[in-house]
Amino acid sequence: MKYLSVIFLLFSLNWDSVYAQFDHYDSLEINTVKLITKGQLQKANRFRDSICEIGKKQDDKILLFFCHFLSARLLTNQQDEGVRKCLYALEYGKQNTIHPRYFIYPYIKLANLYSKAENYNTALGYLHLANEIAKDNKVDFLLGKILNLQSLVSLNIGDTLSSLKFQEELLDRYSDVMSEKHLALYKFDFFYLKSNIDSALWHGNKYLNSKKNKNKNLIVPEVSNKMGDLLLIKNDTTNAKKYFERAFNASQKIKDYINSEYSSKKLAFICLNLGDSEKAKYYSKININLKDSLIGILEKTKIEKIANQEKETQIIRIIKNQYLSYLYSIIIITVLLITIILFYTYQKRNTTIEIRKKTNSNYPKFQIPEKEIKIIENKLQLFIEQQLFLEKKCNTGFVVRKLKLKNERYLSEYIKLKYNKSFSDFINELRINYICEILKKNKYVRQYSIEHITTEAGFLSRSTFSRCFKKQVGVSPSDYINSL
Repeated sequence: MKYLSVIFLLFSLNWDSVYAQFDHYDSLEINTVKLITKGQLQKANRFRDSICEIGKKQDDKILLFFCHFLSARLLTNQQDEGVRKCLYALEYGKQNTIHPRYFIYPYIKLANLYSKAENYNTALGYLHLANEIAKDNKVDFLLGKILNLQSLVSLNIGDTLSSLKFQEELLDRYSDVMSEKHLALYKFDFFYLKSNIDSALWHGNKYLNSKKNKNKNLIVPEVSNKMGDLLLIKNDTTNAKKYFERAFNASQKIKDYINSEYSSKKLAFICLNLGDSEKAKYYSKININLKDSLIGILEKTKIEKIANQEKETQIIRIIKNQYLSYLYSIIIITVLLITIILFYTYQKRNTTIEIRKKTNSNYPKFQIPEKEIKIIENKLQLFIEQQLFLEKKCNTGFVVRKLKLKNERYLSEYIKLKYNKSFSDFINELRINYICEILKKNKYVRQYSIEHITTEAGFLSRSTFSRCFKKQVGVSPSDYINSL
């Protein structure tokens, strides 16, 4: 049975006291979530469009970053497209040197998407990145949400110890701002995982008997079922039956088939042991019907998923057929252009070499003004600190534009003189050092595919990345990861 109550702990906090620490950009995510929760997707889309329009007019990079991210946020049922848009938002943020604290939002969204696909290890990896950023930048509000999700995902993979660790940290940080009712729920879940039966029963009873609690609450059926299980361990069948009945009635009201099926199964067993054969048959019949309903729902979901995949494949095939002739034409023209350019470059190069040989064998070295050297040195340090070398299109032109240097030749000559390397070798060395560092520090990153690590490092192809990695480190990326 899933531990769904962990999800609701975030909403138990009195966040009014912590909202003040955020700027107006954070309210964009909060307002969008409110609209999505209420089912007002059209309003949410209009809200996103307004943000994009304002961001373009004011050239506000953070607004445009949120525009890309909210496009992913609104794709509630399209996992692959949601992942793609989140990654695009992160790439846009890195290109425009947006503060890392805003990356927390897409990291959380990616974790949710991968959790829905039951890819829990990847989800934990993104949550770990979000956790580190939140702690480094003291983003307490989002840290609470991240710890909640880490606890839940750890529980889904059966890692109870990690789940308890995240819950303990959440309790230490936020127990002062939790309501009494939700604090009881949190402690119930905590002691339930620790198998502390008496403490769990006390806090669970306190939560269920709260005045503000209603049977339509989504958590009541699960908590009631857990209370029943604990009482069965203590051989208190009479009270266990009462809690299972409450779980059954509450789950019927909100159409929670999973908890209805579980409670009806337990009630059938208890009634049979108590000698009430009629009720045992009644609950047993309901249990069978609920099982059939659950199987039907799962089969329907599976069929719909297959149908959607087939539809998407068909659309892609039609688009490919429509543009195939155009693609062939573009390829032929591109090949011809590249051939002409290469031929022209080769001819020009040979001519230049001949001229130099004829005029002076000791061709004078290029000199960089002393003032320009200091400027390049300072700005190159800033370039390394901001990790701009991770950009895929990181050539001399990009660096000169980004750092507002005088020209590309000064930059190349400076790197050659100081580091005794070409510009490309210098960039590749920075990238490999960065990847080696995060692989050492972050065990979750080691679980990523080589293709994903290649993209993260800024390389355009896996073969180039592997070649540069082996040249610098002495082993392939896979062997290096296995050695850690």
